[in-house]
Amino acid sequence: MPFFSIGHFNHDRAQVTLIGPPADPKTNDFDWVNANVEITVGGFTGRAGIYMCVSDMIRFKEELEPLYKTLAGAAEFKTIENQFYVRIQTDGLGHIRASGFLIDTFDAGNKLTFTIDYDQTLLWHTISEIDDALFELSPPTMA
Repeated sequence: MPFFSIGHFNHDRAQVTLIGPPADPKTNDFDWVNANVEITVGGFTGRAGIYMCVSDMIRFKEELEPLYKTLAGAAEFKTIENQFYVRIQTDGLGHIRASGFLIDTFDAGNKLTFTIDYDQTLLWHTISEIDDALFELSPPTMA
């Protein structure tokens, strides 16, 4: 399944796994897709199912690329319904901090807040994972 992650490979990580293809492009709001988010930080793990837009992933990737290259600015990923949010910023020296939250359901409203510290080299993995996920979500073209 297509996914993208933020943080380390084996610990202190947020992973968004996309479930199924986006909605039918012949309908309104066709870029909505189901996803599972898993946050693992320190001794805590949280999981929740969310709805997100493919366009949110594209915007996030476009914000991450200059952050990776220049070590200036910030990038944000958030769902329209504000169920999952991440802000990635740098200190300009190659240290990265991702902070955000995940809300399990709107009615219960349990909220896991997190902070993940890592280095610039891992930003490229997030960018390439988003590229791979977008490629997997793309409908095949007819030759």
